[in-house]
Amino acid sequence: MVKYFASIIRQLDLLRSQRESERKLRNCLYPSCKFEALGFTLIELVVVVAIISIATLLISINSGALAHWEEENFLRRLIETIEFLHSQAIQDGEHYRIEFNFE
Repeated sequence: MVKYFASIIRQLDLLRSQRESERKLRNCLYPSCKFEALGFTLIELVVVVAIISIATLLISINSGALAHWEEENFLRRLIETIEFLHSQAIQDGEHYRIEFNFE
């Protein structure tokens, strides 16, 4: 008899907890939802990505990474110029000269 009442109490507790969890459902559009919707909104995600992007930019500027990229760009343009003048000299049959100003 005591076991019978204990099982009934367990079933009632289970039903009570299910009803409480059903009350916690927010904005659930589908009847198959059984859990409370947890997560972040799109605005929150965009704000976090923006903050991380700004922090990364500031760190890269202060660490000298920008100077490295500028140097890479300069060398790439120099190589392209030399290759262009070389092909132009072959095409025209002329000699070309590159002058550097280090001032």
